[in-house]
Amino acid sequence: MAEFTDVFPFIVGAGVGTISLVNAAYPTDPDTPAFDQPQKRIQLASPVAGIYTVTISATWELGSQIRSAYIRFTTDGGTTWEEGVREPKDISDTQFSHYSFPLTLDGSAIDFIVQARREDASVTMDMHFLNLFIQRVA
Repeated sequence: MAEFTDVFPFIVGAGVGTISLVNAAYPTDPDTPAFDQPQKRIQLASPVAGIYTVTISATWELGSQIRSAYIRFTTDGGTTWEEGVREPKDISDTQFSHYSFPLTLDGSAIDFIVQARREDASVTMDMHFLNLFIQRVA
């Protein structure tokens, strides 16, 4: 697990490069994602208490205009998830997904995971970038 120091601001980032033909299922175990299951994870054992900005960004292509791409995240290691769904207007347009939100941490451990998948096996999806950043802002 990464450790925060009391330096301000502090940024932890993680990213993944291109994954062709993304799986239609999320990993069943976040500790063992398959090569075709995009996932980024940041675990912090004892972060400095404060307010953080969490940012998820992704670029991807989906080979359908009637199917969807799914991106989900958790801050508790997978107990609860928040999921976003996007359906592109045109086939194979490069799509950009970005989500940023504030998060107050009290110094307790955090296990942040972001994952992506395609709707089903009838469509292709390429994930070009999947990034996760956590920055202490106050």
